[in-house]
Amino acid sequence: MFSDNGTGFPTENGSISFSKAAFEIWNGSYEYTLNVSLWSQNHTQFLDSDEVKFIIFQTVIAPTHSDLLVFGDSLSDMGNSKATYGTPESPPYYNGRFSTGQMWNEHVALGMGLSISPGSGSNPGSNRAFGGAEAGDGSNFFVIPNLGKQVEDYTNNYWIGPNEKVAVWGGGNNFLNSGETDTQKVVNYLVDHVNVLASNGASDVIVLNMPPLEKTPTYSGETNSDKQALHNRMIDFNAKLDTAMVARENALNISIQLIDIFQMFETIYWNSSFYGFSNVTHAACHHDGFTCDSNDYIEPTVDEFIFFDKIHPTGTTHLLLGLYVNEQIGTPDTDGDGIEDSLDNCALTPIGDAVNHFGCRLVDLDSDDDGVNDLIDQCPGTTLNATVDENGCSDYQKDSDGDGVNDAEDICANTSPIGIAVDDYGCADYQKDTDDDGVTDDGDSCPNTDDNWSVNTVGCAENQIDSDWDGVMNHLDTCPNTESGVEVNQTGCSLSQIDSDNDGVSDLIDQCPNTPIETTVDGVGCALSQLDSDNDGVNDLIDICDLTPSDEIADLEGCSPSQRDSDNDGRNDALDECPFSFGSIRGCPTMSVEIDVTHWPNSYDDSAIMRVNFSCESNCLFTTIILSEKLENQSSREFDLTIEPHEGEFDAVIRIEHLSSWAEKQVTFHWPEPPIQVEEPGDTIDDNTSSDSLDDGNENTIETESWQSSTTVDYLLSILIIIGITLTIGSILRNSRTGSGLSQKLMWQDPTTISTREVERELRKNPNLIPNDIDSELTDEPK
Repeated sequence: MFSDNGTGFPTENGSISFSKAAFEIWNGSYEYTLNVSLWSQNHTQFLDSDEVKFIIFQTVIAPTHSDLLVFGDSLSDMGNSKATYGTPESPPYYNGRFSTGQMWNEHVALGMGLSISPGSGSNPGSNRAFGGAEAGDGSNFFVIPNLGKQVEDYTNNYWIGPNEKVAVWGGGNNFLNSGETDTQKVVNYLVDHVNVLASNGASDVIVLNMPPLEKTPTYSGETNSDKQALHNRMIDFNAKLDTAMVARENALNISIQLIDIFQMFETIYWNSSFYGFSNVTHAACHHDGFTCDSNDYIEPTVDEFIFFDKIHPTGTTHLLLGLYVNEQIGTPDTDGDGIEDSLDNCALTPIGDAVNHFGCRLVDLDSDDDGVNDLIDQCPGTTLNATVDENGCSDYQKDSDGDGVNDAEDICANTSPIGIAVDDYGCADYQKDTDDDGVTDDGDSCPNTDDNWSVNTVGCAENQIDSDWDGVMNHLDTCPNTESGVEVNQTGCSLSQIDSDNDGVSDLIDQCPNTPIETTVDGVGCALSQLDSDNDGVNDLIDICDLTPSDEIADLEGCSPSQRDSDNDGRNDALDECPFSFGSIRGCPTMSVEIDVTHWPNSYDDSAIMRVNFSCESNCLFTTIILSEKLENQSSREFDLTIEPHEGEFDAVIRIEHLSSWAEKQVTFHWPEPPIQVEEPGDTIDDNTSSDSLDDGNENTIETESWQSSTTVDYLLSILIIIGITLTIGSILRNSRTGSGLSQKLMWQDPTTISTREVERELRKNPNLIPNDIDSELTDEPK
């Protein structure tokens, strides 16, 4: 028993086939359920049941177009990305598409009876979409042409004919990949592209809005609040896009239809079982990369998934989107009889029956009541009760217009007045349209109009008219109403009609071409970034110092030395002798050296000590010169300085310097003359000499014949040698202790050392003066 709204019928065991026209149950929605119950013959026992869910799209008459142009991203790309960059990998993707089957636009083109192929740059091809493209201008990642670049490349090389349909779908990558939150910004991109398309001939445009992107698998890991925010953002974007497209349609006087992909996707998502989907949240391909590759696991029931990878729909989803778009752009014809619903007087005509122009079956009609059914009546409109032949024609209908051509051959019935010249087919000029432009020959001012061109009331197409007489036909002329005699470019535009950089100032008076987008300009088309009012080499946008003197060089912010004060000391750099150091004296810091002698030398071997204080205004760094030793990058401080003994008078000079500022102090020290001490010869005893040898040494014996000396000379020489040895040892010890000082003292600066060496040198010149006991010591040294 088959249940059709409660109506049943008997059947034998086995299977049964039945059919029912979809339009008979279609109620304006998409989802339907067929329930079948099996009962016993007497309808007293329920045996079994089953149900099937299915969808119905409304039957439409496809629009008539010569081509379908598509601009978009990976949701529309038929292979441009694959041909250019080798992605995506195929398989697992279908023939270079980001899906497992044909794209939505391929199904749309098929529904219109058109072919569609990929193409980019200056190459032919009506599908210009590129995977990874965003809605803006230029190129994404420097190589992927965004929608604006796609439109630019096409319109720079091809003109869009009046019978071509244009589809624009983009923006998903702006929101998903780039995290765009400014919905109006993306809407503005699409508005700009529609404007360019319209200016290049487009007259029939469809724009697809955004689906709920938060439902893509790539967004599944986000928080609920983030998903809700993206959902709301899509609603906001779609609302603004709808408003913008309505405004553009009115302003451009072209057809712009917004396709509500968002609502259709929501319907599929929440009613997935009706559309054959078992998984709406996950990708059929288990991949970690941006796209799926041949090494990734793919679910065997891929056609039951909405998404193939984490962003892109399966071929099944694209088929549904294509059917939906075809339904939206077509003219409703619910019963599929070829007569649109608004003109169909006989709704629900059985499938396959021939109908008249009112949508009514010819087999049921005899419009002229001549007894011959309209399906075979060759003479419609026969006078009532007139005798007709088997073809439904009365005698008067055989040359009803009296033009000399019988009705069987006369393709122009009712020619009048009688006697007017006609051709072999019974047509006068007013009945003929030789160039098939919709204007009869008698009123056609432009014969031989090309096929499929719209014409005006006198039979002239845009490619046959130059309304403003500028030498460019209307179909190429993007600037109508050009003034007479003005030179124009190949698109019929004079400089006064062009604004190449879209700054609101025509090229005729624009002194600054290529102004950045959305930049405020002056009356001659110049933005601040294009002006340099003071000719200092820095544009006005970043120039913080106006009216820079012409003889000065400005820095990167447009400021010359006389306009800046780098160290903020109140003196401009041109007058500041220390432009980068704060200072109160001609722009330089004040400096001081203070010296306080804490110990004056009391003896020839006594050191001098003084306390030194350096200071520089604003804690500047400076160079110190202390007793001729130079040190860089010093700072204010106080310290004690020890001056080693000098012979006689010594000037201690302390100086500090910073650029042109300096301070210096000098202190003069005086050391006393060293005392001369005389010791008795017996007071010094050589530790290595025994008492016996001492007694021998004090004797006045002569070891050599050449030695002649008095006892006084012996004593004097001994004293001098002892003093020299003592002073030499002391000098060595003192030098070792002060070697790390600021300025080491040379050994020849010690006068006692000098005097000792002089004595030794004199003795070597006069060996007869050397006592025997020290001769061996002196002769050990080099001579």
